[in-house]
Amino acid sequence: MRKSAILVFTLLLSPIFLGFDASAHEQKEYTIILGGEDVSPENASALLVGDGAYFRMEDSSNNSSQTVIIDLDGNGQYNSSDWNSGVLTYSCETDENGTKVDESCNKTALLLFNSSSDIGTYSFRIELEDGSFRFGNITISADEHLDDGGPPADYCVGDDCPTDELNEDVDAASGGKGMDSQQILLAIAVLMGGTGVFLLLSGDQNNKETEEE
Repeated sequence: MRKSAILVFTLLLSPIFLGFDASAHEQKEYTIILGGEDVSPENASALLVGDGAYFRMEDSSNNSSQTVIIDLDGNGQYNSSDWNSGVLTYSCETDENGTKVDESCNKTALLLFNSSSDIGTYSFRIELEDGSFRFGNITISADEHLDDGGPPADYCVGDDCPTDELNEDVDAASGGKGMDSQQILLAIAVLMGGTGVFLLLSGDQNNKETEEE
């Protein structure tokens, strides 16, 4: 009887956990290597909405530096209105505690594409210390969940996700630390499952007492 109760409890929870995978995209960071001779890959096309372009400086020659500028507005110019990685170097000096001596020194830079409005292809320019340039492209595609028949109607990523009235009510009731709808459903499922297990175990105990009498 106890095994049956555990099975019922698991079955009650399984739809909730399965629902998490169908409605969320796991954020990934797509690494673009800034080498001494080239950039790899030049055309990064495997990114989906919710992913990030992760630039990593790997040119260790002569303390060289590189700066990445992404033409976000698509006007063909690389200026102050576009995303700038700042100067990237192969290594940063640290003290005896491993803390960077210069906080502005960076080896990597990350740009996240969190909105469906980010879908498209963006060109980027790499400015080398000697004044030369390298170029590449980043393509952001929609996350359509082709493997499971498409996203649910309420699917969203990052900045696309609205704040609904339910979340606002829960936030107000809990001092601003509210649960989202999935967490509420999970809590209900746990409560229902726990109640079912209790009733089944109680029935099993009553049966045993009856048999002993």
